[in-house]
Amino acid sequence: MNIVHIIDLHVSCVNTQEKQPILIMICKRRAPTQIRSKELVTSLLLTAKSLIGEKGYDAVSMREIAKAANISASAIYQYFKDKDALLAELVSHYYSMTLQMTESMAARAHTLEDLESLLEEAIRFIYHYFRQDRDLVAIWSAVLATPSLTTLEIQDCRKNADVIVHRIMQLRPELQPDQLRPLMILMVHMLTVTVRLALFADPVTAESLLAEFPSLFAARLHHLSTISS
Repeated sequence: MNIVHIIDLHVSCVNTQEKQPILIMICKRRAPTQIRSKELVTSLLLTAKSLIGEKGYDAVSMREIAKAANISASAIYQYFKDKDALLAELVSHYYSMTLQMTESMAARAHTLEDLESLLEEAIRFIYHYFRQDRDLVAIWSAVLATPSLTTLEIQDCRKNADVIVHRIMQLRPELQPDQLRPLMILMVHMLTVTVRLALFADPVTAESLLAEFPSLFAARLHHLSTISS
């Protein structure tokens, strides 16, 4: 959008020597306003993330988030239509990060056997990522518990699964994608579930869960590859 500035100038008319006022409209880009808007959205997201991490999703209201971010209760709705929309924006950054990680992991897999070690690397990365950001655990749990947002989790699982299936089919074209896809969707979903269990378990149990996950799915993948040979 543009801001229109009205400038009142006086110029000489063609037929007279009298100075006559005219109005000139100059359009100027709203870059400063756009920058402020981005800064405000960032502030709202960080504030919401902190409050949800501290109190839980259901216990935090839009009014409370707005107050903590030093804006009016009505202003927050200019950026997010409701709390679910704000939550969706918060978790979208995590989904983008995991998809990039999956794409990188798939590119590094040169055999099916590589996937087991790469899966262990992936689950440990996500585990430590969440350990360093406990507020994100609350955000993630809230998404899974919010019916209107469960489709986001399903879509994320499918996107990551499709990347892995595509890579497996490049390595082993004789395999059946219709058999691989359900397994990979389940694997991606169970990875997140395993991480959540490990985060709240004692260190010994957490280590066992993280170690068991890749071997479990590697065994199933090996079985599919054997019966397709």
